[in-house]
Amino acid sequence: MIFGANLEMRAFRWDDLPVVVDIVNRSDAYDGLERGASESELRAWWTDPNIAPEQNGFLALVDGEPVGYGLVPKRPEVDYSSFSEFFVNGAVLPEWRHQSIGRRIVGECERRAWMRLDEASIPTVTMMMWVEVRQTDTALLCSDLGMAPARSFFNMVYDSPASPRTAPCPSGYRIREASGRREIAAAFGVLATAFQDHWGHPTLSLQEWRHWMPGADGCADQVYVGLDRAGRIVGACRCAINPEQNRRLGRAQGWIEDLGVLCDHRSRGLGRALLLAGIDGLRKTGCTHVLLDVDVQNTSGALRLYESLGFRVRQEIVVWRKFLRG
Repeated sequence: MIFGANLEMRAFRWDDLPVVVDIVNRSDAYDGLERGASESELRAWWTDPNIAPEQNGFLALVDGEPVGYGLVPKRPEVDYSSFSEFFVNGAVLPEWRHQSIGRRIVGECERRAWMRLDEASIPTVTMMMWVEVRQTDTALLCSDLGMAPARSFFNMVYDSPASPRTAPCPSGYRIREASGRREIAAAFGVLATAFQDHWGHPTLSLQEWRHWMPGADGCADQVYVGLDRAGRIVGACRCAINPEQNRRLGRAQGWIEDLGVLCDHRSRGLGRALLLAGIDGLRKTGCTHVLLDVDVQNTSGALRLYESLGFRVRQEIVVWRKFLRG
């Protein structure tokens, strides 16, 4: 309970961005999470066409003082999806926790999702929240509000001084770095198709793709493509280096953002070869740590592949879900 305090939710304005960044950074530091954000990083994310923070975001104020924020955008729907999704993001300043503010923020997110339910053309509609396992208070809040664990993801790191053992590119294929916007667009198309059978993975629209085009978000990206005998792109690996994040963490790290191979070309070693090309490319730019995220329940063998190359788990994230319809 909040005694003697006036809690209100006010719509987000872009001049609130520094306030939200401060809430994110203080909250992540308190939880011991190596995340945080800068204004430019958060702006890059929140200007994604689907986020619309002025419609989907809000500040939590106690007697006019910002103490938290909430955001509940709706992910784009695609034909092959089995559910439509509203995803909840938010935080409360450490000194204001345990006063029901987080409960009110998530409750406001759910209320806003219910108000937009008619926008969902898919019968099943869910509200989801990604929670790092160390955020025990948040997990308890999700449980109390009727959410249940739906999926687990590992954040993994390769930080060995030695590069992983290389493997030859499988016969009939070749790998090289993508060149030009048209070829990078083709690689994004292949990744979108490759991930159609992955749980909860939406396809980027053309508008979104243009927003996240390599370099548009301030990150230095590398895209490697796997080509078949006919020269068609059948697999891709997208890597990214975030200089602001690296300065904040004091570490030279790079990310394997996406790795995918079309179904007809799987189980031949192309995914492994693309991953090794990505790691090698990041190492050549000076990265000492290579990170990636993986769905623990993924049946494609991705987790086994990463473990075989020396990646180890550094964080576990649980996706909490509540069905709003269906």
